[in-house]
Amino acid sequence: MQSIYIAGAGSGSGKSVVVLGFMEMLSAVNRRVGFFRPIINGTVEDNNLTNLIRDRYELPFPPEMLYGCTAQMASELVAAGQYDELLKLILNKFMLLDEKCDLVLCAGTDYDGLVPSLEFDFNADVANNLGCTIVVVVRGFQRTPEETLDVVRLARESLLDRGGELLATVVNGVD
Repeated sequence: MQSIYIAGAGSGSGKSVVVLGFMEMLSAVNRRVGFFRPIINGTVEDNNLTNLIRDRYELPFPPEMLYGCTAQMASELVAAGQYDELLKLILNKFMLLDEKCDLVLCAGTDYDGLVPSLEFDFNADVANNLGCTIVVVVRGFQRTPEETLDVVRLARESLLDRGGELLATVVNGVD
């Protein structure tokens, strides 16, 4: 089975809840499921979602295997014009984990480090480089149905323009 990358289409999408739902579903079918974050803020020990997933699903992997790099390192590489090196670094760390799993569930970035307007494209690039299908999570809360559909369409177009494979779209927090 192909690994899955869950990306929010903006901040406050509820991506973490969707990640938990997918982990629950995937772990119920007795697969060796890994968990990976391409970029984390601070240290992995400070990453609440990673710690929750590690503890709840008793992942047998050291914390260092569960992320690609820190936000600080990612910012430094991008500032130095080394975007491709950033993608390679993330891919290399992902592959070490992927070798030990039937599939890996990836949780995209949190929209608190990179430029928000470029972050979805970054997540699409990472997912494509990792060979993952993508689940897009769209915030429906405090949006009209038309506004929500516009975000869904924009995310889908951006993903397809980058050659991504869309598995599903989740609209979260709809009135």
